[in-house]
Parts: sequence; structure tokens; C-alpha cells
Amino acid sequence: MKAMSLLFVLVLVLTTVAAPVPKETDDEKLQKLFGTKVDPRKDCEFQFDGKKLTIKAGTGDHSLHILQKRMDAPRILREVEGDFTAEVKVSAEYPEGAKSVVVNRSHRYRSMGLLLWIDEKNYIRMEKAHMVTDAIRCYVNYEYFRDGQWTRSGRAEDGLFESDQSPKLKLTRKGNSIVGSFSTDEGKTWKDLEKIDVKLPAKVQIGVVTNHNTDTPFKATFEEYSVKPLKADAK
Repeated sequence: MKAMSLLFVLVLVLTTVAAPVPKETDDEKLQKLFGTKVDPRKDCEFQFDGKKLTIKAGTGDHSLHILQKRMDAPRILREVEGDFTAEVKVSAEYPEGAKSVVVNRSHRYRSMGLLLWIDEKNYIRMEKAHMVTDAIRCYVNYEYFRDGQWTRSGRAEDGLFESDQSPKLKLTRKGNSIVGSFSTDEGKTWKDLEKIDVKLPAKVQIGVVTNHNTDTPFKATFEEYSVKPLKADAK
């Protein structure tokens, strides 16, 4: 009887040890790496294969501009505390023939990149923007909304891209300052833009965002995303 009991215990231990660990799903990986999905219009698709995230925004105005009360851009955010560097590589497809859906705005606008979020009146965007008027212009969209006001707008002189370029974008927090940076050579070299001073709480939200204002769905891709604590020697 004692031998049978020992055998039962041994079988139980071996069974427990051999039990497979449940495989982490892509949704669980997405939650861990990027955070929580925000889809105000409930018409966007988020696809993650464990490495690459694709956000497909539906037709219509999916912008993030509190001053104009246009806040329907799909995004994914997670909380981070203290100083950090967030980095991502972006790319997109730009459907031809799209038209603006915004009244009195004929230009077609699309963008994708990083979003530092305090609240709906206070946030910073670091993106690749693609604007079509009488010509196509791709540029760095580094902008800051403070207390609901457009304190810093994106501007072409910050940097230009080719339509088919897939730049890397970066936001670095040091205390109460943010610096946006971009790279067009896979992160070998970076161009830092001006420092934005902003009173930041200890914890903010960081993630990615997609914008567009057209009658055609817009799909943006995010790769090599990371959020890392800032090293002490970099502070």
C-alpha cells in the first residue's frame, strides 16, 4: 500500500511538471507590449502577430485634435512611470483617389507614430505625416497640445520624408521635458528636435496612434516598438 502511495505521488509530480504552460496569445502580447486599445468610433481593426502591429482605421475623420473637437483617432496606450525612451518604426499604405471628409478642408491627411498622453487636453505626438494638397508632402509631425491649445504644431522644417520611407521615431522623457527624434537610417543616426518643457506627473501613458481624415480606410504599421527606462548616465 505504501509503495502504491509513493507511486501515485510520483505520477502526480511528473504529471504536474510535464503540464504544458499555456501559450501567450497575440492579444495578450499586444496588451503587454502596447497596452489598451482605444477605438472611439468602434470601426478600427488592430492586428498583431507578435512583432508587427497594424492599425486599420475605418472611413471618415479619425483625427486627434482637441482644439477642433476631433478626437477619434485609434490608439493604444499603456502607463509608464519615470524617465523613458519610446521608439517605433512606422510605415503605411496611401490609397489613391481618397477625398477629405472634413468640411472646408480639401487636403487629405494621414499620420502615424508615437503618442504621449496625459489627458485629452494635454498630449504630444511624434509622427510621420502624409499630406496631399496640390502636391504630396511627407514630414515630421511633432506637436504639443497644452490645456486644449495647439502649443506646437508640426512643421515641414523639422524634417521631410519620402512617401515610401519607413522612419524610426522616438520620444524621450527626462523629468519635465520631452524630446522628439527621428531616424531615416534604421536608428544609426538620429535628429533631435527641440525640447518641450511640460509639467508631467510621475506616471503618463505612452503608445502609438493613427490619424486620417479621408473617405477611404487607412492602414498603418508599427514595428520594433519599445519603451525602456532611461539609463542613469543618459539623464
